Amino acid sequence: MGGGYPQVSGPNRGCPTAITPLTNEGSRNTVINAIAAMRHQFGGGTNQAAGLFWGWSVLSPTAPFTQGRVYDTSVVRKVLFLMTDGENTNVGSDSVLDSDYSSLNFRGLWQEFDVGATQAGSLHGDMPSQYRHSFSSDTDVVNYINSRERTLCSNIKDTGIEIYTVVFREPDSTTRQLLRDCATDAQHAFTADSQAELAAVFQAVGTGIGKLRITN
Repeated sequence: MGGGYPQVSGPNRGCPTAITPLTNEGSRNTVINAIAAMRHQFGGGTNQAAGLFWGWSVLSPTAPFTQGRVYDTSVVRKVLFLMTDGENTNVGSDSVLDSDYSSLNFRGLWQEFDVGATQAGSLHGDMPSQYRHSFSSDTDVVNYINSRERTLCSNIKDTGIEIYTVVFREPDSTTRQLLRDCATDAQHAFTADSQAELAAVFQAVGTGIGKLRITN
């Protein structure tokens, strides 16, 4: 990991804090200490889909995290909380061929090039053809990420996981709709435009998660 805090290069840029796996109630301090140790990092922009994927990975009973119990709503209730303060972005340049290194690598490696293109020698072939796309703008990249996020939300809900979403101080209508659709239902989707509203959201979500579910 190159560079000193808070400048970090490589795949850890913008998100160097390791995930804390699921833990039992007796290890509450482990979670509290992990939250207290988090620090803001420059770079990385916003990629809700990446965060959503790792949230799902933690709840999953399969690798890379194996602490999650089996998918069975009669045995365990799984809840995922997705919060964002910004729309998905392509960070680093006005050119679709440039970006910060992210969970999706450099955006330029996705680009579909003509055989005779100047960049073809350095980038064409670095990504398998099935992962390359005919992106012509940063907007194309963001639309692709949004589309992948919708699919991801659907797949997560298909496993029986409940999804709560919160949009904080972000007026973008596309982002608000994206998270509204991602949530389990309208009662699981929230927006907050101030600290007071955000506190109220957390209280509402905590109350919803804390309700007992009676099954036969």
